[in-house]
Amino acid sequence: MGLKKGRKEETIKYYKLRAKEVADQFRYEVDKKLVEKLTEDEDERSLEELWQAFKEALIQSAIKVCGTRKIAWYRRQTNWWSASINNIEVKKKKKIWKTCLQARNATIMEYRAQRKKVKELIQEAKRKSSKKLGNRLELHSRKNQKLFYSAMESMKGGEATALSSNIKDEKGNIIRDEGEALQR
Repeated sequence: MGLKKGRKEETIKYYKLRAKEVADQFRYEVDKKLVEKLTEDEDERSLEELWQAFKEALIQSAIKVCGTRKIAWYRRQTNWWSASINNIEVKKKKKIWKTCLQARNATIMEYRAQRKKVKELIQEAKRKSSKKLGNRLELHSRKNQKLFYSAMESMKGGEATALSSNIKDEKGNIIRDEGEALQR
């Protein structure tokens, strides 16, 4: 599965408001914008118009003080798929396959060897990814319970076989049964 770029959108860097100087600047900008917007036709505004003015003041001030960044939405993909697997080995396999189709069985053995190599690389990458995720879940099972339980919830959805081999019981033994792993 390759990277497919989707839509892009901008978001405000709200985290910058944690700094006292930035928060003070933000308050100043909001006050200034509210004074500008609310002094015009003060008596004739409805509640909706007042809310809209307040919202615009907040957003414009946040953009001015904090700035924005673009977020690109990519198609979801597996974490074991790496550029080295795709760019080097898979493309080489595809190239050999195309020459094999043109030459009619001249390079079929070379293609089969490359296909086997790619399969082994993918299996090793999946194994490493599963092990890494298991270790991360074990580490965060007490500290970051949201991560732990969201992973457990996703395992109930059909991914349990990939992760259940890395879950250990109280004694440190690897749990082989999917049901026990989900209960753990």
